[in-house]
Amino acid sequence: MQIIRLFFSVRCFNCGIEISPDGKTELICPKCVSGLKTLEQTDGVKCRVCRNLLYESDTDICRRCSKREFPFDTNYSIFYYREYAIRELVHKMKFESNKLAARDLALILQPHIKKIIDKINPDIITPVPLSKGGLRKRGFNQVELILNKIGVKFDRILFRKEHAHKQSELNASQRMLLIKGQFSIKGEASIIRGKSVLVVDDVFTTGATSAECSRILIEAGADCVNILSFFRD
Repeated sequence: MQIIRLFFSVRCFNCGIEISPDGKTELICPKCVSGLKTLEQTDGVKCRVCRNLLYESDTDICRRCSKREFPFDTNYSIFYYREYAIRELVHKMKFESNKLAARDLALILQPHIKKIIDKINPDIITPVPLSKGGLRKRGFNQVELILNKIGVKFDRILFRKEHAHKQSELNASQRMLLIKGQFSIKGEASIIRGKSVLVVDDVFTTGATSAECSRILIEAGADCVNILSFFRD
């Protein structure tokens, strides 16, 4: 890409201005990156469980979370998925297998991911797995790809069964129902017994995937589970 930039101008997909050849990002310009607000930088009080914006001022938990008991302690999300630039980069990475988009996302997420990991200081970091079919079709696990680019070490603790429907095709109640039994511990459970575990996922929507992964880990002996999701839908 750097060689191509010597002969052709590359424009930011978000605003259209030319990206400098000596810039770090490839598809989005530094100005657009600096304009991205993290979830914590947005105004308003956030739910202590899922980190979504609260519309009631006299509580610290949203209505959805108050009606459920999540096995994990807290979800830490970094950006809102509805942000156009974020959504487009994720789409390019996941559905177009665009390596430059993955690189840009890693650069954008890196300082925030490391800050959260330093705050939680987990014993074990594990990504939400894809099924064998999903991995074969996409060619990579997007969470592992980002973590590898950032240099975060992780263990593959969880295994995922094949599933007939994409999560994005299901509504909240369907996700909650069909996610049951999807995950299991890969290998010996003794590795997580008494340990604090950080489960990493790309997008937190209903919390169904995070809840099911956490339940499996807690039942296998994990002392506590937190979630790090790159984006909050």
